[in-house]
Amino acid sequence: MIHSRPNHAADQCCGALRDELIRRLPRDAAIFYGPDLAKRTDPEVARLRARGAHFYWVALPVGGVSFWDAHVGIVVDPATLAGTVGIHRSRGSGEAARMFADLAPVFETHQLAHVTAEAADEEQWNGRPLDVSAPRGVKEACQRLVILLEAVRAGGAARKQHSP
Repeated sequence: MIHSRPNHAADQCCGALRDELIRRLPRDAAIFYGPDLAKRTDPEVARLRARGAHFYWVALPVGGVSFWDAHVGIVVDPATLAGTVGIHRSRGSGEAARMFADLAPVFETHQLAHVTAEAADEEQWNGRPLDVSAPRGVKEACQRLVILLEAVRAGGAARKQHSP
């Protein structure tokens, strides 16, 4: 669905996604909300803004590294309001790269396609787009995120058990 004011509509989609994740996740879950972060002046935000990245997303950290280095999230395309669920890592983080090396089975099981997001300076593994302008799409995207989050965390726990 395309709206005449895609930025306002994308903000609304992100708000609906955040609200649904709040209902589905434990109370102490750290949900990063792009539209709010876009207003900050943190170095990471300034770097992304300078690269032309948008902040229409919700995400959660994974793997015990900085949120900015590894996270699962839902990115909303402001032009189409399609949301993609995926796992993303900073291209500059060696620690995140090592963690992701063990996640190939997760990418395959969840049918995630690899893309390089230049504006975000990330390697991303994303699922197929969903229309998150509709409640059904919001619920499906959030369900996928929760399942992916659990799979990534389980993969990380297995990696720690096999480390020397």
